[in-house]
Amino acid sequence: MKLSKQNWSGILWVNLNVQKLQAGTEALLHSLHRLPCDVRSMPVAFFLDAQIKQFAESLPLLADLKNEALRERHWYQLMEMTGTRFDMSPESFTLENMFSMELHKHGATITDIITAALKEIVIEKGVHAISDTWENMQFVVLRHMKGTEDRGFILSAMEDILQCLEDNAMSLQSMAASRFVGPFLSEVHRWEQSLSLIAEVIEVWMVVQRKWMYLESIFVDGDIRSQLPEEAQKFDVIHEAFKKIMMETAKNPIIKHCCHVTGQLAKMQELSFGLERCQKSLNDYLDSKRNAFPRFFFISDDELLSILGSSDPASVQEHMIKVPP
Repeated sequence: MKLSKQNWSGILWVNLNVQKLQAGTEALLHSLHRLPCDVRSMPVAFFLDAQIKQFAESLPLLADLKNEALRERHWYQLMEMTGTRFDMSPESFTLENMFSMELHKHGATITDIITAALKEIVIEKGVHAISDTWENMQFVVLRHMKGTEDRGFILSAMEDILQCLEDNAMSLQSMAASRFVGPFLSEVHRWEQSLSLIAEVIEVWMVVQRKWMYLESIFVDGDIRSQLPEEAQKFDVIHEAFKKIMMETAKNPIIKHCCHVTGQLAKMQELSFGLERCQKSLNDYLDSKRNAFPRFFFISDDELLSILGSSDPASVQEHMIKVPP
């Protein structure tokens, strides 16, 4: 037993094969039990039998401690609990260090530490997966065409991105509520804040894009420019600012990068507010025409814009068919 323990003590922890150790322990017990009765009845034989069985009881703990979930912090907990201290570098951490802990005396506490480690690694892997997702996920950027004319870029296929954003935000919320989040709490909070900002920027971005696409078709090349010159000039400023943002997005479509650009949320909010004012001015203009000619209330804004912006009587007549006499 002493010789076997000496041999085992020199085994590096990184090289430990618990199954072989189990087989060696069983062989020792078998050898002891094969001794003559008078030898097995000696006090030393009883002592050896107890020692071997005690060691055998600690083998499942050794197997558990080989779990990949255990990190350095868990080993320091074990050292503090057992009153030991040793070098954990792979080239010097041996089974002798484990023997010195007398693991069989601390089974319940070791089980608690291992249970915590297993719960923590789930969070660790979850945070890593979210990090990997958002460090690499990209916007789908498409050319915005008006016939054969290139009008810049727009974002497309946002459904999957928004779903992933929602799912990951819920996962982070669940992690933050776990009592095992301690070692990763700051990182979880960092990603919660990051995804919250991304969600807020995207929400405003989609509003801006929708308003821009509608007003762009009216103000960029429509005859309405001459009737609303002030609003057209204001829209031109917004138009160029949005096109610039979209050009930069097309060059580097990583979502996290685009949404974390300094001041990006404020820029989007400003563009949205500006587009709202352009839309309001347009609505006021259309209302004034409807008040002057009430039958215009029976046609849509787009149809009214087509009438107001057209000098072709045939085009006007096409829409006027819908207007009651």
